[in-house]
Amino acid sequence: MLTLEGCRKRQARFCERLTKEGIDAVVITDYRDIYYFTGVLLSAYPAFHFPSLLYMETGGNTWLAANTDVGDAAVDERVVYSSQVMYTMNPDPMRGLNAVVAKRLQACKGVACLGWQQESMPKLLADTVSD
Repeated sequence: MLTLEGCRKRQARFCERLTKEGIDAVVITDYRDIYYFTGVLLSAYPAFHFPSLLYMETGGNTWLAANTDVGDAAVDERVVYSSQVMYTMNPDPMRGLNAVVAKRLQACKGVACLGWQQESMPKLLADTVSD
């Protein structure tokens, strides 16, 4: 089990490296890396991981967009999308995540250079983040 204090320290070390590389913010979409930086292990219920996105600015602002806000997370803000429609699993959770990410990114100004995980970033999110 990861501690919130340990996660914050990992975030600080990572942000120091990003700053040295001239990167202002980063988006992380792999659930294992999200766990490493936030301490939140997002559930694989019923058979797959719902898509999620962690946003970290080198200045310290962090937020996590996911299908749930259950559990303590080492982030400043949680953004939640609905994983169900009328008690039936949403057939397109990526679209739900993309909608809340697009809305939340409108408040993120002053980011000249953004880093992301190319190997785990879905194209829909990549297009939204790059705009």
